Amino acid sequence: ARILYEMSWAYLATKDTQTALNYIMDSIQAHQEVGSIRGMGLSMNGLAALEAVRGRPRRAIEIAAAAQQFAREQGVAIEFGVSNHGKVYLDRAKKALSRTEFDTAEQKGKKYTLKDILRQIEDEFNTFQTAGITLPENPFIMKINEAMEVNFSDSSFGLHELYQALSMSQMQVYRKLKELCQLTPSQYM
Repeated sequence: ARILYEMSWAYLATKDTQTALNYIMDSIQAHQEVGSIRGMGLSMNGLAALEAVRGRPRRAIEIAAAAQQFAREQGVAIEFGVSNHGKVYLDRAKKALSRTEFDTAEQKGKKYTLKDILRQIEDEFNTFQTAGITLPENPFIMKINEAMEVNFSDSSFGLHELYQALSMSQMQVYRKLKELCQLTPSQYM
């Protein structure tokens, strides 16, 4: 469940929202299966970040508020902290809204349940599939993500091994990642 959750952030960093969504949905299901309430709440925060990346700040705040409400009701903490991936995305969403818009979105979100959020996301996902919409994917990013996925359980897999897997130098990978997603290789990994 945790691996699925972490993979969603890698794809979200490259703005590959469709793949990130797939990982987030799988993460929520896996957390449900193992009974991790905190994991489900954190994955909901992932959905909120996804909406922020998609340019939907109101929706991002609604889902984040629903996640916080869910956590409160379940008695677990899922606060956005310095180490939480989603804080940057939600800070951007918050800045995109007026104070009134933010308050309205937050109040609306507090009324949603986990099932409400999942139903909305699934409805939208099914709409995309029915319409045949595909999102462009960058081959370089796909190659990096594949290398990371294949070696995720290898604790010795680091940046040097990533460069070898890509058959590229450190500077080539650095420049390409900075160009595509404004992240260094270590940030991306």
